[in-house]
Amino acid sequence: MNDPNGFSYVDGRYELFYQYHELEGEGSTHLSWRLASSKDLVSYEDEGVKLTPCFAYEGIGEEGGGCFSGSRYRTKGGDYLLYAAASTRLGQSVALARKDGSCYRQLPENPIALPPPFVKKDSFRDPYCFAFGGRDYFIIGASSTLGKGLILLYELRGVEAIYRGVFFDDEDVTMFECPCLLFLNGKAVLIVSPIGLHEEGNHHRNKTNNVYLIGHINDDGRFVEETGYLDLDEGFDYYAAQGINRPGKENEALLTAWLCLWNKETSFIPTKEKDGYLGTMALPRLLMVKEGKLWQKPLPSLEKYLKSGKAEAMHEGERKDVSLASRLRIEGESEGLSLSFFVNSHGAVRLSYDPLRREAILRIEDDRRESFLIYEGEERVIELKEGLRTIDAYIDRYILELCFNDGEKWASLMYYPHLSESGTAVIEVNNGALSIREDVFERPSK
Repeated sequence: MNDPNGFSYVDGRYELFYQYHELEGEGSTHLSWRLASSKDLVSYEDEGVKLTPCFAYEGIGEEGGGCFSGSRYRTKGGDYLLYAAASTRLGQSVALARKDGSCYRQLPENPIALPPPFVKKDSFRDPYCFAFGGRDYFIIGASSTLGKGLILLYELRGVEAIYRGVFFDDEDVTMFECPCLLFLNGKAVLIVSPIGLHEEGNHHRNKTNNVYLIGHINDDGRFVEETGYLDLDEGFDYYAAQGINRPGKENEALLTAWLCLWNKETSFIPTKEKDGYLGTMALPRLLMVKEGKLWQKPLPSLEKYLKSGKAEAMHEGERKDVSLASRLRIEGESEGLSLSFFVNSHGAVRLSYDPLRREAILRIEDDRRESFLIYEGEERVIELKEGLRTIDAYIDRYILELCFNDGEKWASLMYYPHLSESGTAVIEVNNGALSIREDVFERPSK
């Protein structure tokens, strides 16, 4: 599985569609949409496949294609999935599928939008719909025939799509994927995954990045940025993030993303053979705009799944077994702090802190032959404006998500150690004196 799609809140439940591809069908690349639903974005129920490619404009009968990423569009006229239809022969287009019973059926009017003449036919995808000024719109990522990154704007009138112009563009970017637009505290927040974005110092270090810009929409219907590109996550794995405004909280939003990036050699990822899956979603985050930047806080509903432990002092050279479903609350001396996660005979995930530069440094160190195919070897440097105060480390079987200073910065990654039979992961303090509290995730009783 990969990109989150159609993130929505309906009748008291969150619905999260996602790109789904059966491992048994790897001879083709026809992507479907599968659905998971939840009351709190922590515990989910699998609702099965809801949208399946059936037509030539979705690549059926050809080498590849399918129902690529998109969003949900609900009107008085029906409940729709708005998505990119992909065909290796016909190119990419925008299509609609209307809810029919428990599934969604493609409309006979499809495709409702084709790439404009100045856009590459295979670089027109991932529509995200939103309401603005009493009208319905969608934005879509694209690449011009000259290789310029574009986000285009369309108005939706029922099932008709009307082109309204270029919403945002950047000649230094090759393509924009998975655009998402949120409105928070009077600002427009554009979240997007740009292809070809150049590194700038410690920023945009991944081959596939996920960034945000804060700005506004002008009278011409264009997004005007005020901040430049800011990294949404500063770790090794985070892509195609999609958000919605939080129900009942107009100045807050909820966000999730895909963690397993495109540049990995998936045949070496152990979950494929051992557990029968590839890819996972990140923990959802609570978003708000504060002091001109995006703060991303842990989801409040996580707390009811956590059994709180007692803080424990740890010093240089000490190790601790922790649960593979836990949150570590780390506080203490930041002078020369250094600790390791998932310690094993081949390596570990290393985190250190430089107090003079106010920088946290994150590395994946692993000496296995295949490691360079699934990990990007360079370090990631997280700049912390006010210095390091706290770290919340969310640990899952192959996942580490680090939240710094209660939402100032995040860094996420996938790592595949040889896990112990006891079902624990090892952390080690390499330098410094820390207070570490382990809160273990438990499914609450009904």
